[in-house]
Amino acid sequence: MLISPFFLMLWSCTSPQSEEASPQEIKATPAQPTTPQKIQPAVRNPTPGNQPLPPISPSGTGIFSKKAPQAQTDPQKSALCPGCDVFIISLCSLRKDHVGLFNSNLFPESLTPHIDSLKQGHQFTQARSASNFTLAGLTAILTGRFGSSTGVTGWDKGLTKDLPTLPEVFGIYGYETAAFTIDSASGFRPDYGLDRGFQHMQIDSAPPKTPDGRTRAGNYVEGAAALPLIQWLNNRKSEKPLFAMFHSRTAHFPFVISAPEDGTDPTGLLSLLYEAGHKRKESSSQNALPGMAGGTAQKGVLPEGRDPLQAKVRSLGEAGVEIWKEAYKDSIIRMDKDVGVILESLRASGKLEKSIVVVVADHGESLNEHNELLHGASFFDGVTNVPLIISVPNLPSEEQHSALVSHVDLMPTLLDLIGAVPPAGIDGTSLLPIMLKKETTVRTIALAEGGVAKHDQKSLPVAIYSLPWILLRQEYGCGESRWPPGPVPLCLYDIDKDPLQKQNLAWHHPNIIDDLTQKWQMYRKSHAMQKGVPLQLSDAFIEELRQNGYDFEKGAP
Repeated sequence: MLISPFFLMLWSCTSPQSEEASPQEIKATPAQPTTPQKIQPAVRNPTPGNQPLPPISPSGTGIFSKKAPQAQTDPQKSALCPGCDVFIISLCSLRKDHVGLFNSNLFPESLTPHIDSLKQGHQFTQARSASNFTLAGLTAILTGRFGSSTGVTGWDKGLTKDLPTLPEVFGIYGYETAAFTIDSASGFRPDYGLDRGFQHMQIDSAPPKTPDGRTRAGNYVEGAAALPLIQWLNNRKSEKPLFAMFHSRTAHFPFVISAPEDGTDPTGLLSLLYEAGHKRKESSSQNALPGMAGGTAQKGVLPEGRDPLQAKVRSLGEAGVEIWKEAYKDSIIRMDKDVGVILESLRASGKLEKSIVVVVADHGESLNEHNELLHGASFFDGVTNVPLIISVPNLPSEEQHSALVSHVDLMPTLLDLIGAVPPAGIDGTSLLPIMLKKETTVRTIALAEGGVAKHDQKSLPVAIYSLPWILLRQEYGCGESRWPPGPVPLCLYDIDKDPLQKQNLAWHHPNIIDDLTQKWQMYRKSHAMQKGVPLQLSDAFIEELRQNGYDFEKGAP
């Protein structure tokens, strides 16, 4: 295979590896920080071609296009799926236990029949998100790197230009690349650098009767958020293989899509969900956030008594939590329609049998486990043990895979399947050996790093996974257990014996904590120069993040 000089230049980045961070565990490439950029309100005009794009405002929509790379190379002919189209369907806030394929006993009928139709795809039961919020999760998927390797561990950091992205690689191998999402504070936006390599990126206004478009006039349309992708596919003229990514927010907070009808909301909680995000004078803090709820019996993930919505949930007790759960469940049913629109279109066109399809959550959602609602503050399994399905033509799966895998493994896996060479120095490892039953495991450690609240390097939240052990370093939810003594509490769980994460063993196994934290610290030390692109968030953007349920009690980023 001939590789162009540009290809070699793009892949020439390598990084020093520590003894503790072996290539099959944690590895990546450092990069130099760049000059801060400011996300300004009211900048909406897309820039054509491959010129630098302006940041998107909190209400930015548009089509952002780039030219395909001129220097290209051919994939390996011996690959399992050379020339196959590739689709990533990323689903915001989807819990694994709400997907029928992973938990058929939770509900009388599956909430996700369209996702379940990929039952012959490879299902990974121990897939771990790379963070607890969207921006960091999608960055890991698109770069194959953990947060310490990209610097993207909070909303105030973007992707540096010297880190290659998955669509850039696909473009070098002759693929057309496209991305679709709705206008929201998702992080899947040009101002964070996640548009890089997408020759077509389309950000549309949130459809009516969706959580983000709930105040817009209009009727409910099944799978409306995915329709722009379908329309684009139907009008597409190119015969190149395609890599397309769709990010759905149909199951994101506040879940509801319309105001409750008279007489249907006796508790008033659904009305508060519908109105969530509005500034309230009653809030105990200017940084108060609608929806995040702390506990009473123990110190929960977030403090209590912050806003009317949280207070209402707690005042109603278990009944309030059940209303919350029901609203979330309904949003999952609607989100599955997004997936259905895409899969049905591919089936009708005959493309599904020739396409690699990935269904994955960027993160999950807490539903009052450990006295937490929503996401972005902790790393308990409801948020970080995400559903992952990889469907490959002519490679059906007969059983679920229990190996530890991560968001970062998607990049090398997809490139391996089409016969492309992944960038040097990434943290991810191809899952193809597991899918081909040649190996039972590909990694021994995975990370989830960062969070939405302001943090520095000393207080960086992290989850370290080395099954059966899970070590959580987070501000709330771990009580006062600190080992070694430090600014952030710790939780340690053995998920084989304690799958619900109820018994914090941090005081009982200091040797395990020392081993895992030393490996993480050595990994971070080898990437100390990677700070990401500093972004100064406008007040309008921070307000939009708050309205989407993100907590800045410790300070906005």
